[in-house]
Amino acid sequence: MPSSSNHDTWKEEEILDNFKQGFVRFYYKGFRAEASEVCQIYSNLLELPQETLTDHFKNEDEAEWARLKKRIQSKKTSESVWTISRSFSDTAEVLIQCGRHEEGKQFYVYAKHVQKLAEALYAEEENRK
Repeated sequence: MPSSSNHDTWKEEEILDNFKQGFVRFYYKGFRAEASEVCQIYSNLLELPQETLTDHFKNEDEAEWARLKKRIQSKKTSESVWTISRSFSDTAEVLIQCGRHEEGKQFYVYAKHVQKLAEALYAEEENRK
């Protein structure tokens, strides 16, 4: 993890957990471009190469990945995307608490964009019923 003076490393693990929520849910729901974008956003935020983030999660327990994948795939697409929006909002709150207000505001913008995607997906799901 970066340890420069502009980082509050005590909150970075929480930010990484929020990244995992967004990245993995997009990835397993088939939104590969969005998953890549999420990875880039968090890589820039944490000043890490994108490969470091993906390696971080490749090293996790395979059984945990299998459980997570099964749980995500069992949910409706819109429900899973709403969770991503919440993870962006949670990251925004962490950043603001750490004094990184501009980045926090940007994450609220991401959350709003993802909410719009979730609303559109929900409407599609309702129309299919």
